[in-house]
Amino acid sequence: MAVDDEILERAKAGRSEPLLALLMAHYADVTRIASALAGRADVARGVVRFVMARSTYSLANWRDGEQAERWFTHQTVLAARRAAHHKPQAQEDLLAEGEAADLGYVAFIRAVRLLPVQQSEAFILHHGQRWAARNLAIAMDCSTTAATMHLKAAEAAVGTVAGETMPRYCNLLHAAYQALAGDPESGRNDVRAWIHRAKRPRRMKRLALLVLLLFAAAIGAVLWMRAH
Repeated sequence: MAVDDEILERAKAGRSEPLLALLMAHYADVTRIASALAGRADVARGVVRFVMARSTYSLANWRDGEQAERWFTHQTVLAARRAAHHKPQAQEDLLAEGEAADLGYVAFIRAVRLLPVQQSEAFILHHGQRWAARNLAIAMDCSTTAATMHLKAAEAAVGTVAGETMPRYCNLLHAAYQALAGDPESGRNDVRAWIHRAKRPRRMKRLALLVLLLFAAAIGAVLWMRAH
């Protein structure tokens, strides 16, 4: 969700509450994307933590709220892609949980996981987030044509497994995807901790600069007194 440009500017100025509002505006989507692409809670937590922490150093480059939104989705997809070799167990896959997850649906999700990574991304993000080719291209760092090709190849491959149940299983995937937003209160606590850690080096840098200035001032005062 794109945030108001005023909030972004205040966050860029280092204000804690606007920065918290900025990160929380994207927390649910980052968590959904990371959890759906990873399929594992432990891997997803690592992806979310990495993206949120990195955002505090990248926000100075964002022109507006829409650019910030694109950054979050893009970086989440790339971080999840780097962790794609950590595959979930079929029965424990985050997209295969729930009462409706029969053996056929579990096999369907397994087929999605066995696709080449960009095909799997395109399939999950299209049917989970309901993104069109342009949004897929932005998130996946490829052309619209390439995103469309990845999606079509994925649907053809998974269709051989799902058959006529494909529409129903895609709807189940969408429902499972939407349920992966995470707990907002727990997320708020985590985001506050990440902001605090991100600000610590900056505080130390300012403190070191202050000490240096005070030391220089003291030396200057001593030299002035000796000269007079």
